[in-house]
Amino acid sequence: MANEAAWDRFAQQDAEFYILTDAGVDYSTAEGQRHFYESGEKFVAHSMKVAEPHLSSHQRALEIGPGIGRLTLPHARIFDRISVVDVSPTMLS
Repeated sequence: MANEAAWDRFAQQDAEFYILTDAGVDYSTAEGQRHFYESGEKFVAHSMKVAEPHLSSHQRALEIGPGIGRLTLPHARIFDRISVVDVSPTMLS
């Protein structure tokens, strides 16, 4: 239960920083938000190049610990259905 409480606290304080800790990025700005989500797009593009040969379809994906959707959003454009599980209700909301 300690982890759940910690992640809820992180989500309330500064979710983006605790998900993607890039020094010097102010996630409260439009530029910081753009950096946050673009980094997710780049990560998913790279990981899909690696994973693609091992996938039989794009029907379903499961993301554990999606936080506020940095990777979920780009995955949702690739897969027909994506399910997420997170210990922090605050992150999910």
